[in-house]
Amino acid sequence: MKYPDAKTIQQLKQKLKEQGDITLKEADRIYSLFSENAAKTVFNFGSPEYDYKLIQALEDWFHVVAEKIKAGQRGNFIFTIHLDDNFYCKNMYQAVEVIDTLKEYGSFEDLCNVIMVDEKFYSALPFKNLLKKDSLGAYKLQSLRAGMLNYPFKTRAGTYTISQVMKKFVPITIPTRPGVLAVDWFKMLFNSETDGLRSPWTLGESEIKPCIISAFLKYEDIPCIAAADIRFTNQFSVFVSKDKVFIMKKVLEVPFEKLVENALCSGVIDKKEARKLLNNNPLLKFPIQNFIDASVKYLDKIAQMRMEWETTREMVEKENKWLEETR
Repeated sequence: MKYPDAKTIQQLKQKLKEQGDITLKEADRIYSLFSENAAKTVFNFGSPEYDYKLIQALEDWFHVVAEKIKAGQRGNFIFTIHLDDNFYCKNMYQAVEVIDTLKEYGSFEDLCNVIMVDEKFYSALPFKNLLKKDSLGAYKLQSLRAGMLNYPFKTRAGTYTISQVMKKFVPITIPTRPGVLAVDWFKMLFNSETDGLRSPWTLGESEIKPCIISAFLKYEDIPCIAAADIRFTNQFSVFVSKDKVFIMKKVLEVPFEKLVENALCSGVIDKKEARKLLNNNPLLKFPIQNFIDASVKYLDKIAQMRMEWETTREMVEKENKWLEETR
């Protein structure tokens, strides 16, 4: 794809101002400038192909894009944004405004840059070719292009966006703690092995609970998609089918203290280990797998009780309604 010149960028800027958007093909042309080749040529001050006018035009373009985002507008122009703020700082400092604006006014769909799916979901996806098998055994798509979830990808079965497919499922946002990145959640959620947690880490809720949730998903045979913004907000969400939302929300509501208490009562850990877990003190030779197994069984019991309670409540409400109607 031939790079657009300064004149083309200025024309597209005017089109965006007047018409509110550009075509997907035009957005692709602008985004093509965020390439390794462009970095070595048009953005490289030492290159004979260095193009100062083009850089100025791009800064003007992204200023207008930032204004559109602030106004709550969305369109193909979002796809021209590269999520690496270092690139802007090095090559077109004024344009870094668009990244700051997107961080402040953008949605998770604008900023999400990584998704991972397990084997079950992967087999049903229409855009398998976009995902690559990760070292964890799951399938991964990572991109620094803004709006990745809403970008229309062409497949043999038609044109799809990731959001279209994910709308069939319900997102459950997982709260991440300081020091535990979304990327660590990916590792712990999709890694079936717990050997990595036997190193002298500071083991506590932040490290253990993702493993418990992962084991619970496998125990209940619940497929999932995980998505995250690992650059700016560190937001991490798990997408599950609608019929599994209730059970997952109830599981996530169970405090870590309850899991520790259950493990203590079950004889999996002693009082000294329980105190250390709750205080995030280092634990060596910790029976992590036994703790996870005990926690999964406990969560399953809690989930079943909550579901039975919910079913009973609905039956009582229906019966009361029927009685009122027959009076």
